[in-house]
Amino acid sequence: APHSVCMCTINGTNVQEVKVWRGRGVGVEKAARNENWASVGTLSTSSEVQRLAFASSFPCFSLCVSPFSAKQDNSGFSRGGKRMKQRKNGEECAATRSSAQETTCIDILAAACVDGTVIVWSVDTATSPPTFSSACKLSKEHTVRVLGLAFAVSKNGDATVLFSGDDNGQVCVWRGPPPSSLSASSPPEFIKVQSVNMGRKLHDIAISPFGSTFGAVQWEGAPEVQFWPCNNDQ
Repeated sequence: APHSVCMCTINGTNVQEVKVWRGRGVGVEKAARNENWASVGTLSTSSEVQRLAFASSFPCFSLCVSPFSAKQDNSGFSRGGKRMKQRKNGEECAATRSSAQETTCIDILAAACVDGTVIVWSVDTATSPPTFSSACKLSKEHTVRVLGLAFAVSKNGDATVLFSGDDNGQVCVWRGPPPSSLSASSPPEFIKVQSVNMGRKLHDIAISPFGSTFGAVQWEGAPEVQFWPCNNDQ
């Protein structure tokens, strides 16, 4: 079956837009030389986008080693989430892979903005072009630009967890719907459940595959990466 990859990038000429791409022949050994990408859509935001993060349901890009992603939901499909990121020609990238024969599994795209807003969409990458829900805006918690985004799944699999970190060192933890209940027809609703201030500017954040360790790149003063244990039971 023909395989394809859905990729989202910050538009290099208009940073208030997220460009959506679909690639053919990506990851197929014999077709590698014929890899082809086409722009298939644009998502508009009200502020400049700083970071993108993708929580993918496709096994190659999901938390394959997490306790939950090894299980199956009621629909019989394995799910999980992991940010995939690369930078090319000044564009921040997040990717998820899909197959024409895969049964629909809904992913989540998140965008961190310079005004402190975090925007999330549900996305069905099995359609062509990919189908995005309306946007859910997470605002009023960050007052400066957000530079860190990371997804995880709660230990018992009943929630999608989003971490966001800003220029003031503020980290917010958001609880969203379980992966099995996502729909491209409605935006994923996230509620802030915790916040903590790291005391220094954050350049990026990450969560370990098991959700037991939180990492942050701090760049005020001497740049360094710090790690903290965290409880991902809820």
